[in-house]
Amino acid sequence: MNRRTFLASAAGLGACAGLAGCLERDLSTTQPQGPESFDRCPRWNIRIDNLPNAAKNEVETALEEGYYEASPPLYLPNVLDPQSSYLITTDPLTYYRAEIDQDRDPVRLTVDRTVPTKGNHGLTIENNTDDPLDFELLIDFVEPAVSYAEVETPQQVLNESFSLDPGTSVETSAYERVYRRYELTVVADEHTETIRYRETPTNTGSITGIQFHMDGDQLSIRAPEPPVRDDIYCPDYWYDDGL
Repeated sequence: MNRRTFLASAAGLGACAGLAGCLERDLSTTQPQGPESFDRCPRWNIRIDNLPNAAKNEVETALEEGYYEASPPLYLPNVLDPQSSYLITTDPLTYYRAEIDQDRDPVRLTVDRTVPTKGNHGLTIENNTDDPLDFELLIDFVEPAVSYAEVETPQQVLNESFSLDPGTSVETSAYERVYRRYELTVVADEHTETIRYRETPTNTGSITGIQFHMDGDQLSIRAPEPPVRDDIYCPDYWYDDGL
């Protein structure tokens, strides 16, 4: 492969001024930075074109050539955590995972398209009524978060039955919380209710579980939402505040 060597030089960091997706900072006087000079940004999804130039060029080379190799330390794992952050492009929306083989010499970076996920977790079900409840819970996949996810719709991901005493809770079986839209249906006695939710990087539209309540003599179901993650600004982790 035509392996390229990149430095985050003053000219390179300033070259993207005025271009869409580039950092809105004047970095013309920035000195070249080594990989260890960066702090990892904890954002869940990071645009490739917003990476510092040296890390961006590593990723772009891996995408173009199939991999990137370097004998000195890589920039990318100093910029983000490859195990917890996704790289993205936006037109069309595409998620990537970076894999780094540290056992090779030189070290090898590969970047592969993926469908993002929050991992395998269940939902918490609470009975906040004064009566025991027998109910069935079904979760169906409705719509993928990305167009290249090859799945059939609708697709059932969970179907479980529970008996829950008053004032108690239970955890459903774990299922893979892939970024996409879901429908959760609860069938309890003569009551049937469907709740629509999403799994997203910022938790917007997600749920943590369901709660049974009584509104008068009617059974009602609520779906608490998790805290919304802050919109983290990665350059705060990559460059000094004085820039």
